[in-house]
Amino acid sequence: MANDSARALRLLELYLIFAQETDRDHPLTIRQLLERLEELDLGCNPKTLFADFKLLDRLKIRLGKVRVGHQMVYYGPGGMFSAGELKILFDAVQGCCFIPEKETKRLIHKIAVQSGCLDASGMENSIIRFNNRKHTNHEIFRTVEQCSRAIHAKKQLSFRYFHLNFSGEPVYAYLEAITVDPLALVFYEDWFYLIAYVPFRGDIRHYRLDRMERTSALETDRSEEAKPFETDVAAYTTSIFKMFDGEEELVTLEFDALALAPVFDKFGENIKLQQIDRNHARLTQKIAVSDVFFGWVDQFRGHLRITAPESVKEQYREHLEDLLTEPERPSLLHGDLWGGNFMTGPDGHAWLIDPAAYVGHAEADLAIVEVLHLGAGT
Repeated sequence: MANDSARALRLLELYLIFAQETDRDHPLTIRQLLERLEELDLGCNPKTLFADFKLLDRLKIRLGKVRVGHQMVYYGPGGMFSAGELKILFDAVQGCCFIPEKETKRLIHKIAVQSGCLDASGMENSIIRFNNRKHTNHEIFRTVEQCSRAIHAKKQLSFRYFHLNFSGEPVYAYLEAITVDPLALVFYEDWFYLIAYVPFRGDIRHYRLDRMERTSALETDRSEEAKPFETDVAAYTTSIFKMFDGEEELVTLEFDALALAPVFDKFGENIKLQQIDRNHARLTQKIAVSDVFFGWVDQFRGHLRITAPESVKEQYREHLEDLLTEPERPSLLHGDLWGGNFMTGPDGHAWLIDPAAYVGHAEADLAIVEVLHLGAGT
């Protein structure tokens, strides 16, 4: 019995040694393994150690081995993630705008601890905090959890929804929590959205998760009215976000080598380019035409231009004119411009008296003149 207990303890420690101290780049020799077990007062001979290897294999714990020089070295089955995979996960979490900074650090640490990668600690400490757009809703993980639970169980969901005012303070859209029929969670353009049927509105809406508070999955089933939308959530999601992207049109772009990499980044590496000359190319592509697209084009002044169709070129001209047009500025107004407050002085000059001055639209006084029929010659 004592031998069985000692062997069970030795197997557990062997598993921990392989899991926590080894990987393909950090193997151990038989001598090193025996020394580690001796340090733990679990010493054995090589023959017993190889018997333990076989037992670990029967327990589906596959050890790796490789010859280095004249001896074999051994390493554990490896962690969940390679160093490259772990780096991508760390940067993905760091890049999520909707995860606050404090929660970002905590989540990255959890991933590092659970990864089983020996380089995890060093990688965690060397992360560059490049995202300065982190938002501050610390309920985000609970919100995701409650939304997922309600969607999976086909139950209703309640939450408070808000936007930010000019001071960055939350302003709630409704006096009380709203109840919806959640259909899907969608990641779009750096933000996480809930797609839901809203019974009191009778249509589908989308809500940003970082603008939701006090989110709770309810025990009540989704309403009957939501069922037609359950079968093709993707189509409805596409139609919802078209308001950001605009309608698709076949657009031709011409650009030089400086805009080539951004074009591949935006439209993908499988696009078909028509080379015009050594330094210029043409792309004809279905593009969602909107201010978002035009804003992207604005970056490449002199390096990229829209050449077709004429309708999109005209929309882009209007976009540029809107950017350059000076906004109307408020004017100081008389405020009570009627016939009794209009006089002609002894010198024949016109005088306005008894003002009720305020600041407003520049033509407001003229509108009053027109309404009171004072006439242009007054």
